[in-house]
Amino acid sequence: MLSGLVLTAVLAAQPAPAAPPGPLPPGTSAAAQPAAPSQTPLLTVPAGPPAYQPCAEPTAPQPPIFRDTHLGPPDSVWFGGDYLMYWLKPAQVPLLVASSQPGQPLVPVLGDRDYEFGPAHGGRLHAGAWLNDRHTVGLGASVFLLEQKTLAAGVNSGPDGSPRLVRPFVNALLGQSDVYTVSDPVALNRLIGGVSLSAGARLSGADLFVVRNIASCLNYSFDVLAGGKYLDLDEYLAVTQVSRPVGQTGVFFNVNPNLPLATQQQFATLTLVDRFRTRNQFWGGVLGVRGEYRFGPAFVNLTLKGGVGNNRQTVDIDGFSEVSVPREPRLPGGLLALQGANLGRRVSNRLTVLAEAGAQVGVQVSRHLRVTIGYDLLYLEDVARPGDQIDPIISPALVPTSEIFRQVGIVSPIRTRARDDWYAHGVRVGMELQY
Repeated sequence: MLSGLVLTAVLAAQPAPAAPPGPLPPGTSAAAQPAAPSQTPLLTVPAGPPAYQPCAEPTAPQPPIFRDTHLGPPDSVWFGGDYLMYWLKPAQVPLLVASSQPGQPLVPVLGDRDYEFGPAHGGRLHAGAWLNDRHTVGLGASVFLLEQKTLAAGVNSGPDGSPRLVRPFVNALLGQSDVYTVSDPVALNRLIGGVSLSAGARLSGADLFVVRNIASCLNYSFDVLAGGKYLDLDEYLAVTQVSRPVGQTGVFFNVNPNLPLATQQQFATLTLVDRFRTRNQFWGGVLGVRGEYRFGPAFVNLTLKGGVGNNRQTVDIDGFSEVSVPREPRLPGGLLALQGANLGRRVSNRLTVLAEAGAQVGVQVSRHLRVTIGYDLLYLEDVARPGDQIDPIISPALVPTSEIFRQVGIVSPIRTRARDDWYAHGVRVGMELQY
């Protein structure tokens, strides 16, 4: 009974057999007949978890957070030149000559102050180019040179030897203040004479750096700079004394200490020269930033740099003494620069800090040309300068014109290790081409 019911249900579920095709209506072909539905049963897929549907793409794809896709300045290369007018730090000169009156303290008349060089004129060339298509990484370079600045000063006595002029120093043998006579109106030892001072300075330098543009748009741009810098400061200081006896008084010039004192006195003009030269050559790495803001065709920019490097310092000390008598030799050493003491050359290296700042305003005259005017400040620490190399403690036994020359004594003056901070500042006017 149960098997009969199951067979009946299965037969009922089967589709009814298709009716045999009947005759075609007149004018109808077999191709126009609608296709008979497929008799093959559809396969079903078992149900499972829903498939992953990706999110819709944003209208403007966003780059990864560490990927920079901004564009830098539109120009590919730049180059230009500037006229420079700088002021260098004054020459520092110790006391060289004083006026001496009986019973009165010494009155400084030469030295014991700073001497201004005045404005130094020069020029600067700079150029650079962007290295990638987006103008975000570039290479730049610059070089500048200032003229050598010189100054001169001096003091002389009258034809009678007055006022009495002396060169103060500390006597290393006595341990007290002493003087070296330049002119003296006293009848028994009358001298006329004077002392002149000359000094000079020259500055030059160069930069090579990589520039990385951080931001750039219509109104502003901002760059980071990294590279190397060379700076060359060359200075000198020279002191020249000329003294001449009046009447039968002679000047002492100890050519041969074995001769009697009277034989060694020469009735002639005496010349003493002391020269001090220093050169500071800075080589170092520099980091900095540069920003510019534009107001239509006008703009203003600011550059700040700082660096650390090696300062190669060369100190040359030279001097001589001579008389205007034929066949008399010129002896090395004057008064401040003496053989066997501080005469000669010394080279040293010191770790030095450099800082630089510059501000400019300008106008974009055309698509490719801009003109600028700006102010620069340059600072260098731990610099060797000529005036700092003068040691006021002197042993008369080393002075060629001393009566005890070549006798045993203290080695002095010595080479000083005095250093000083140095700066230069000034204005520049220039133009730049951009393509």
